[in-house]
Amino acid sequence: PYSVASSGLNVAAMVSDGAGGWYAGGSFSPVDGQPRQSLVHLRADGSVGRAFCADGAGPVTAHARRGRARAELGRHEGALADYGKALETVKDRAEWFAGRAASALALGKWGVAADDLTAATKLQDRDASLWRSLARAEAERGRWAECALALSKATRYDQGPEAWREQAVALLSAGDAKGYQQACS
Repeated sequence: PYSVASSGLNVAAMVSDGAGGWYAGGSFSPVDGQPRQSLVHLRADGSVGRAFCADGAGPVTAHARRGRARAELGRHEGALADYGKALETVKDRAEWFAGRAASALALGKWGVAADDLTAATKLQDRDASLWRSLARAEAERGRWAECALALSKATRYDQGPEAWREQAVALLSAGDAKGYQQACS
């Protein structure tokens, strides 16, 4: 069986495959004689997964995957750092900005979350969930006009009654009675 500990691999992140094995990302190639560049599946029996081949993923993707894994475990400070490393190099991945923003929201870092969600919405303008998350960050900062604007964008792509109610509350909180009346009609 293959051993990561004795391999000399430079592993930056590992995520369970849910069956006793691991997906490992880092700076390496090949692995156990198999052409694997930067990402490998190590099965529970210690063998290298032959069917899984995601060559070219690179260490940047490993940082983002580790960020997601840390966030899922509630390790939001680490997730912020990992997503930050990935975004230093690749700045066009809305899901990475959104992932870092989710950890920032969990930590009460409203400004960081708002900045990341603004970047994400520039990349994926039609994603209502990104706009709703941005609205939450702006509301937590007490920036009601920005919250109302984000919610109006969300309602453009999500026509459900909950979206309209959220927008109406934000408009009322911002002191926009006329906007509130229009949203409720």
